[in-house]
Amino acid sequence: SNQKTTLYRDLERSILLTLRNLRVSRIQEGKALEKDLSGRLLEVKKSLSVIEKRIPALQKEYRKTFENKMKEFLKEGQLDHERLTLEVALYVKNSDISEEVTRMKSHMDGMKKALKESGEIGRKIDFIAQEMYRESNTMGAKSSDVTIANHVIHIKSAIEKIREQAQNVE
Repeated sequence: SNQKTTLYRDLERSILLTLRNLRVSRIQEGKALEKDLSGRLLEVKKSLSVIEKRIPALQKEYRKTFENKMKEFLKEGQLDHERLTLEVALYVKNSDISEEVTRMKSHMDGMKKALKESGEIGRKIDFIAQEMYRESNTMGAKSSDVTIANHVIHIKSAIEKIREQAQNVE
């Protein structure tokens, strides 16, 4: 009977130690994962910042392009400034990505908050990453600018890595 008690005590000690070790390793794994995901978010933030700074210059370029088009239309005589303004406004509306940039920032804030939460955050992170991916796709589709296109590729790559990591989060 005494042997059984010793065996149970050893077994209990062994199980508790294993659980403690598992808990410690899961906490470490969680911290490593959070660090990795935060790093990916930083990559997205850097590329997004470049894209955002590019927007005003693009609008100037669009205006110049339209001015030249309008000059071709009216080789002599007056340039129709109203029509030019309308054309630029339409073009900018169809190619302006500032709304997508704003939504992307909002999703990034949501992701940062989710990383600080406890419980099952894997699905939440994956969902937010999907939304971020959708915004980056729209940015890529709307813009014909090379710089923006390259940074959209960086962003999409970082988001794909976030989604892969989200699969490992419980």
